[in-house]
Amino acid sequence: MGVTLRVADYRSSDDIAVACANADDILLNLAPMDARAISSLRRCRVMSRYGVGLDNVDLAATTARGIAVRNVGG
Repeated sequence: MGVTLRVADYRSSDDIAVACANADDILLNLAPMDARAISSLRRCRVMSRYGVGLDNVDLAATTARGIAVRNVGG
């Protein structure tokens, strides 16, 4: 089982769309996960946000793509 961990500070959905296109799981904090960025995720099944709330995640888009979204309290 190979695992690659990428730590980055992406601030725009364009950056996220490119960098995370092949990610299986995403752990995020403030990055904007809008419908455009989410539509580029080819393999993602789980998205976890550390911090308070899920305001920066388009929950309708993740639901439509079958991506489970979790909040990890900080």
